[in-house]
Amino acid sequence: MLSYRDNDISVFVIFAASYANLKKNEKAFMYIGVVFLCMTPLIAQDTISVSYESPKDAFVQKLMDFQGIFGFDVIVRTSHKNLPYKLYMVRCTDGKTERKALNEEIPCKMDSAQHFYFFAQAESADSVHIDCQHRVGTILHVPIATKSCILMETLPTKTYTPADRIPLMAYTTGAKFKMDFNGQTVDAINFCEVRYSKTHPSEWYEKFSIKDYIYFELEFQP
Repeated sequence: MLSYRDNDISVFVIFAASYANLKKNEKAFMYIGVVFLCMTPLIAQDTISVSYESPKDAFVQKLMDFQGIFGFDVIVRTSHKNLPYKLYMVRCTDGKTERKALNEEIPCKMDSAQHFYFFAQAESADSVHIDCQHRVGTILHVPIATKSCILMETLPTKTYTPADRIPLMAYTTGAKFKMDFNGQTVDAINFCEVRYSKTHPSEWYEKFSIKDYIYFELEFQP
């Protein structure tokens, strides 16, 4: 018997000594076939990783700050190529969600490393301009209160697979709380509490009482 390991599946191959012994080993071959078929569901699913980068050039960073622009490069990596996907914008208002596909009319396929560039700039107190560049470009003008809102990373809450809806980015405020400042009680916002909470953006209303925000999620198509 010869055994080797490939993709976490043990495959056993029995070599018959001669053609004359083929019939003798017929039951053994049938048994091997059954074992192999039973083990195929154990093939590991492809995992998806998500990472974030901000502009490294100091001049570009200062220019974005001057113009009130938030921006991130979101890198999605997978061992598979040509996975079809859709990018959705999800609006959460008082705990109710509304999803909209941003590339419904333009089919897109994923490279092994796909970049999604997100930019956001408040146009007024109640409107934000969001630009998302990937296989296609999407320009959005969303009516939403922009005070104390930023473009925020939706850090992974688990190891993703192609079966998951994967949040990539959010436009949101942080967790509001009261604090003492120079002897007075003032309103404050904690962005890090939301960013590092390891909770899915769909849970932010219930967990942090954030009443109106947007997030973008990736969904692979069958």
